[in-house]
Amino acid sequence: MRSLPPRDVLVALCSACVLGVAGAVHAQVPNLPVVERRLDNGLRVLVQQDQRTPRVGVALQYHVGFRTTPQGFRGLPHIVEHLMYTGSQHAPEGAAAYFEPAGGTEMNGMTGQDATTYYVELPARELDLALWIESDRMAYLITALDEAKVARERSVVLQEWRERVSGRASGWLTEVVQKELYPVGHPYHLVGDDPEHVASIRLAHVQWFLQQYYVPNNATLAIVGDVDPAQAMASVERYFASIPRSLRPIPTPERAVVRFEGSRFVDFEAPTYMDTVMIMWPTPPYLEADDATLDVLAKLLDRRLESMVGGALQSAGAQQASHHLASEFSIVLSVEPGTDTAPYLAAIDGYLAQLQQQTLRADALPAYRAAAANWITRGYEGYDSRAMSLALSPEGQVVAPYYLASRYAAISAEDIRRVAATWLPLDRRLIVHSRSVPDAPMGGRVAAPVVVGGGR
Repeated sequence: MRSLPPRDVLVALCSACVLGVAGAVHAQVPNLPVVERRLDNGLRVLVQQDQRTPRVGVALQYHVGFRTTPQGFRGLPHIVEHLMYTGSQHAPEGAAAYFEPAGGTEMNGMTGQDATTYYVELPARELDLALWIESDRMAYLITALDEAKVARERSVVLQEWRERVSGRASGWLTEVVQKELYPVGHPYHLVGDDPEHVASIRLAHVQWFLQQYYVPNNATLAIVGDVDPAQAMASVERYFASIPRSLRPIPTPERAVVRFEGSRFVDFEAPTYMDTVMIMWPTPPYLEADDATLDVLAKLLDRRLESMVGGALQSAGAQQASHHLASEFSIVLSVEPGTDTAPYLAAIDGYLAQLQQQTLRADALPAYRAAAANWITRGYEGYDSRAMSLALSPEGQVVAPYYLASRYAAISAEDIRRVAATWLPLDRRLIVHSRSVPDAPMGGRVAAPVVVGGGR
């Protein structure tokens, strides 16, 4: 998941390298300064120069996602994401028609809980092309839209929903899990599209959404690659400075961590080939101190889970999925249909209980810290992905991949014990058993009312 002031400032990321992690991190992602500036219209700009390859990654993030979807319009952020590729007033052919001939790669957009991000990697000489396209989409997409375009993308989004949810064996499972993890009223309670809502969206709704959220004072622009920071900032000023900021207030949601009072159990049926068991806990948001420790704990659990794989257990893994307001830690098992999963759950519980009692040897920890650091850096090797990492930086912080990986260096065995006990209690979690039932409907179904209790 795995979502900042009128000045120029040089931000030195992770100035103190720590033994055990720094070498591995530096080998893949360099520790380079980031120049930060905020334009008068509110656009936040982050530039990191890296001259190793004559390429540049550009990511423009709008701080609007599933959590900010207006009530009754689930699917509006997704439709807008699609419309961003249909052409703006001065680039009517659409972004791909300009980026691809210029050598653009990895061009895409993505909408998550907290934000919508558009990114591309290009030859460094084409930076101005990327800035022109993004500025024209920000300022002039709205004037290039009509009801026909909205209707066309509305149909595409509905078809994607059918393929992803109602036409997929366990397509409803994600929504079921999200509703159980986050209560009604929580920003993450509902994610994704609702087909009835999508069908009702018209041009006026899209225009309102663009004017409210697709504005410079609700966006972060990140540039990483073989560029001169001063020249890059001058280009950003040229293309973006004239775009007016929104005069409407933009909601800023508060941190919203959930704590269970007991355990919850969900039995789900779907026409799948395998059974799946998910054990999940709500955890702290992205970049909070325990968020990094949970990444390391996930790598530690991965090693233990891998040793269990064999026979009926086909795969197993753990992950901390981090978001800006709250996160989730999950352990996922894939087993042959009809398998008694109690022994596997008992083994996992036994190991978690040991970790909560601090049985982890300190000399075993560096390997897991390094595994977490390498996991981060492998995901951010391209200039486009590094720009996306920067664009996720919350207000007041600059978050480059080197910094993300360096957070693991100081984590101790006591931190693992404390975090396992605090955030992964055995009597306060969500357990979902998705069972293979051949005659279940496509998309799946909850087999019985959700059970709430202290253990299982």
